[in-house]
Formats: sequence, C-alpha cells, structure tokens
Amino acid sequence: MALLQVKYERLLSAPWSVTLAPSANGEPSGTGADADAGNINSPVAIRARLNHLRRLVLLDGLPRSAPQSLRSRLWTVLLCDSDRPSAAAYSALIARGPSSVHSKICNDAFRTFRGDADFGDRVPEASLVRVLSAYAHTVADRRPGMVGSGPDAFSLSSTSPSSSASGFSSPDEGAGRGFGGPARSHRRSRSSNILLLQSDAEPTVPSPELLPTALQVGSPRLTAAGSPRTSPYVQGMNVLLAPILYITMPGEVDAFGLYRLLCSYYIPMYLVPSLDGVHMGCQIIDECLSFFDPELAAFFNSKNMPASLYSFPWVLTLSGAAKPLSEVLRLWDFLFAFGPHLNILIIVARLLQIRNALLSSPSPMRVFRNMPDLNAGHAISLTLQLVKSLPPGLFDRLNRHTWDSSLYTAAAGWTGPQSTPDHMPSTPLGMGTSSNYNTSESADEF
Repeated sequence: MALLQVKYERLLSAPWSVTLAPSANGEPSGTGADADAGNINSPVAIRARLNHLRRLVLLDGLPRSAPQSLRSRLWTVLLCDSDRPSAAAYSALIARGPSSVHSKICNDAFRTFRGDADFGDRVPEASLVRVLSAYAHTVADRRPGMVGSGPDAFSLSSTSPSSSASGFSSPDEGAGRGFGGPARSHRRSRSSNILLLQSDAEPTVPSPELLPTALQVGSPRLTAAGSPRTSPYVQGMNVLLAPILYITMPGEVDAFGLYRLLCSYYIPMYLVPSLDGVHMGCQIIDECLSFFDPELAAFFNSKNMPASLYSFPWVLTLSGAAKPLSEVLRLWDFLFAFGPHLNILIIVARLLQIRNALLSSPSPMRVFRNMPDLNAGHAISLTLQLVKSLPPGLFDRLNRHTWDSSLYTAAAGWTGPQSTPDHMPSTPLGMGTSSNYNTSESADEF
C-alpha cells in the first residue's frame, strides 16, 4: 500500500465523534482554553485532524490507485455525514414505490453517463432510480423549514405499500453495506452547540459545526427561517447523484445519505423550485469574469450571452457532467474539502483557460461543445489563485449563495434571475457530447 494511502487510512480511521470534558456545572466544557487538551475527541483535536485531511487533499490528492471505498470514507468525513440513514429507513422509503416525479427520474436516469462504460458497469440504472426516488419521498414528507438531515426527514408511514405490490424493486442486500448502519441518535449541547454523537459505531464523523474555517470558507448554517425546502427532483440531480453512487456501490444507503446531505445542507438553494441559487451562481460567474477578464466579459456581452445561457448545468451539477469521471471525482474531493461554492471559480478558471479559443470563434457554443477534458489539478490551481483576489463582498456572496436563503430577499438586493434559459445547453462544459447530461432540446447557436 502506498505511503500516501496509508496516511489517508490512518486519518480516516481516527475517532471523529466529539466528547467534551464536563465543566464544574456539569455542562460540557467549551471549545477554547477550557477544553480538555489531552482529549483526542475534543473539538480542537478533531478540527486539527480535519484541517490535516483537507491539506492532504489539496497538496497530494487521493492516490489514483486507491479503491473507491476510501474515497467514500473521505467524502463521508469531509461532508460531516454524522446522521446517516439506516438500511431499514432507506428500504422503507423504497417500499413506497414510485414517487410523484418518477417519470422525470426515469427519463433522466437511463441517459446518465451513458457514454461511460465503466460507470454503466458499476452503477445500475435501477440504483439511480431508487436513490433519487427515496430523496423525492423525503422532500414530500418534510415540513417547511425542516433540515433534511434529521430523523424527521423520515416520516415513514406504517402502511407503506410493499415493493411487490408497487412493482418498485427493493435494493439488493448489498445496499446496506459499507457505512449503512444503525441511525445515529444525537443531541446538541446548549453551551457549545456541538453535535454530540451518542453511537460508538464506526466510522464516526465530525459534526457540521466542526467544519474548519481555513481559506475563509464558512460552513453552511440554518437561518432563523430554517433550511430551504428543496424540490423533489429537477433535471440535473441525476448527475449530482451519479459520482456519489459510483464511489459507494454497492452501498445505496451510503449514497443516499451523502446525496441527501449534499442537497439539503450544502446546496439547498440550488434545488429550490425556482433554482435561485443556480441563477445567483451564474450571476457571480458574470461578475467574476468582469473582474478577472474584462475583455472576455465584454465579448460575451457582445454576443448577448450571460452566464445563465451556457453555465446553468455546470453550476447546478457542480461540474459533475465533465469528462472524464476520474477527474470529476478528484475535483469533488477538493470541493467537499473546501466547499461546493468554489465550483463557481472552477467554472471561471476553465473559461479563462479557453479564452483565446472563445475570443477567436464566431460561435462560442461550438467551442463549449469541443471542450478539452477536465484536468482537475489545473483547474484547482487556478481557482486557488482567483479566490485570493476576489473583492470581499463578492467572496461573501460566493461563499453563501449555495445555502443561505437570506441572500435571496429584496432587503439583500436580490431581484431574481436576470435571465432564465428556456432549456439547458446540450453540451455542458467539458463534456464533448451530450451523452452524460440529458436535455430534451439542443442549444441554439450563437
């Protein structure tokens, strides 16, 4: 086993659940000087390990020879998936049968990464349908303002139809392998607001409140109004799920837990019915281009091409439809370590990398259809340069636009999308062909 892989194994095998030494009044002690310095499960110690893990991802990446099961463990820790569903809860959702958006899910599922033979061999279409349907059921159950990562997201009916009665096949027994296990009960400390995990089952993971703040990337949080309610399904959610299923198979339960957390906690504003977060992400791309490359921004303006006309699916899917899939996985290692919001700068970086081809082309959309393959390392390196130069106000909106509903109010200056595409481009950034991302129509030539 390579030395780098051994480093990952040791870090990911370390305890991640928080235990705090009691203070004089019996309450858990805080996270500052009064925390138990010798406690390897203290918030300070866990945050240090999490920072170490993030630096490892940034500087060395995951070994290309490492099994996907290691990446699954990595994403589980980086995303702080401390409330994974049980196999029984997932099976109960599947037993309900098709969701209200079943036809839309099926229409997109069979096209997902259809040109990638490795993906097709590893991820059955039925698994995509089941996990997407399970999430759609949780959204239907959720009361407004409720975050989708707690027990209340599983309002399972005792009279749910059986899988045989519904004609909706249940997952294989392997769906519960890997991280699928007993659901974790949890409580919050009033003094420290740290999620205290009460289960000793492995693998343990840090709570979202412990997401470190290096590189000034803040963690999502609930506003006073609670977490925004996402749509049960919109086109592109199949692409968000596909890489997750690829690394967790045959663990559908694991994929469902990570996917649910990503959608409901990290990028909920991307998936609200109005897709406001995606629209704001596109506007931020326009602003970034104006700041970093005024000439390219003016060129797009002359073609009447706001970012929403060509970057909508790239924003919505976190560049998940790029090729090759192996580079998407390395990109997501970075995004999950430092924040999915940085995908906006990844897109800007890739635009800057092809600026000469764009500026010399009478039809920029043709350039997009023949994009070079994604090189995650190059895009990440340029992104790290860009993020250091962003004006504070623009950086703040970039950091919060995926999850903070308070940005989308008139008081915050939000006036709605500047333009709404009639459909998404048929060849998102880095795809080359439309086989990986399904759209019902072709994009107009510009």
